[in-house]
Amino acid sequence: CQYIKKSLKSSDSFKLIESNVIDDTNGETKYYLVNTKFSATNSFGGTKDDSSFQTIDSKFENPWYPLAMLNGNYSTALECTPFLQYYLLSDKEPHSIDCDKILYYIDKELQ
Repeated sequence: CQYIKKSLKSSDSFKLIESNVIDDTNGETKYYLVNTKFSATNSFGGTKDDSSFQTIDSKFENPWYPLAMLNGNYSTALECTPFLQYYLLSDKEPHSIDCDKILYYIDKELQ
């Protein structure tokens, strides 16, 4: 969620709707597969619901985000579609993450 919030033009408008995770760190992808639904204010001042699908490594980092920061195209990091099939076709049940806890810690620096 920190990656999503940092990429928004109006980061204070971020509102988390839900976030679901499949732990595939010991599977084929070697990532946490994270599907997040959120809302935020767009550049026209309207609120828009959106979603993000990310791969998060064992250090709890999005490995694609540093490159996205360099080229200014966050969609490659926040819409990691090559891995989406693993999430959708997984035999594992996604775990729902507590939105209140995420929002409480969202502005804290990850260690």
